[in-house]
Amino acid sequence: MEDDARVVALERRLLAAHGIEVIVAGTIPQAVAALSADPGIILLDLSLPGAVGFQSLREMRRVSQLPIIVVTGRSDGDSVVQGLSLGADDYIVKPFATRELVARMAAVLRRCAMKTGLDGSVALVSGDLQMDYTTRCVTVRSESIQVTRKEFEILAILARLPGAVIRREQILGEIWGVFDPSAAHSLESHVTALRRKLRPHCEIKAARGIGYKLLVAGGVPS
Repeated sequence: MEDDARVVALERRLLAAHGIEVIVAGTIPQAVAALSADPGIILLDLSLPGAVGFQSLREMRRVSQLPIIVVTGRSDGDSVVQGLSLGADDYIVKPFATRELVARMAAVLRRCAMKTGLDGSVALVSGDLQMDYTTRCVTVRSESIQVTRKEFEILAILARLPGAVIRREQILGEIWGVFDPSAAHSLESHVTALRRKLRPHCEIKAARGIGYKLLVAGGVPS
């Protein structure tokens, strides 16, 4: 999604050289309509007409579970954290080399392959881990893992970026909406339960004082 015609033409030509077909949308409604063409990944510019701040990201994440890479000129840390917390799978700052963009697209598709089944359910697959967002089922190496609703939500946040540390504040904000001692204690309890259920093929590691990261066998290495 990009509204600058010159940028669109250049990016389309460069990506085509790497064998990537591009569908262009200059507004949010056009992007939503383009989803009918079944694209594999969304490159989202935050500066679209009619969109303020992260509004375009919120809207695209509301209507689609496809991988999203935010493409923007905002390089400050707060913007990066906000973009990832709102559901972006990666964040690349202009200007960038085409080879870097292509590599990031490939990495996102490897670790978060979105698949739609015959029943219309949507699953996130990363290595040996598969999560079905419709049924809230979790499987590891085809073995069903029983998780609670909160455990599923925590795992879904960590699985967006396997191998990356996700801040505790981000998880608490998305799931509980608050940051207080009781919510923090509940998060720790759910993470402890998830660790026990996911072993030995998935591991949730704590980054002391920061947050947690998910390591998945067959996925992103530690």
